[in-house]
Amino acid sequence: MSTLHISKCARLLFNLVRNCLTVFIIIVNPLCIGNH
Repeated sequence: MSTLHISKCARLLFNLVRNCLTVFIIIVNPLCIGNH
């Protein structure tokens, strides 16, 4: 397994996590704002 392959997988994983966080923020922010 080459370093380039590892960095590519890491980038894909990072993008996936970032997308999940973005969706989480979009869903949770209105709920948090609505609670106040």
